Amino acid sequence: MNLNTTINIISDGTSTICFLAILIAVVHNFMTYDKTRSSKAKKSLVTTGSMTGFAVALYFTLKFRLGMYDELNIIPLRLIGSVLMLLGAGFNIWGRLYLKGNWSDHVRIYQDQTLISTGPYKIVRHPLYASLIWLFIGASMSYYNVFAAIETILIFVPAMTYRAILEEKALTEKFGNQYINYKQNTGLFFPKVWRLKSNV
Repeated sequence: MNLNTTINIISDGTSTICFLAILIAVVHNFMTYDKTRSSKAKKSLVTTGSMTGFAVALYFTLKFRLGMYDELNIIPLRLIGSVLMLLGAGFNIWGRLYLKGNWSDHVRIYQDQTLISTGPYKIVRHPLYASLIWLFIGASMSYYNVFAAIETILIFVPAMTYRAILEEKALTEKFGNQYINYKQNTGLFFPKVWRLKSNV
């Protein structure tokens, strides 16, 4: 077995584990979702369904090697991509554990909701969206796929930004200055490294 074959097995195994782990976590969210809690909701085009649709499209891009640039044979880049996928999946599940019952498929603010700013929410304001971005970029790197990277940057990131803006407007209405201060100290999808260092 040569090195490229080994790296392919690592990439395939990592992506399968990551996507299955997130799928199980999402199914758990839907199964434990409490529809009886009083809340204020706003429908959004960006839901779990549309995110899943993007993930399926990305899968086929990778599966059929559309936009694969395998002439770029940089093994460390592929390994970094696999690590980024694992980091994304782990961070996604960590975010869901902290979010607990505040999860919703649409933009929804519960009357008894509290502002979560610890754990992964101390690192970025939207761990679930951020982690998927990291995972998809990692998959693009791991499979040398330029099209997958373009799809992520030009479609998925703007969609997540749109959803995040809707949520932040609702959270600002709910928590006021508390959320505004949180925004100033915490990055959207990527950490504000200087803020993290000052909080250590």
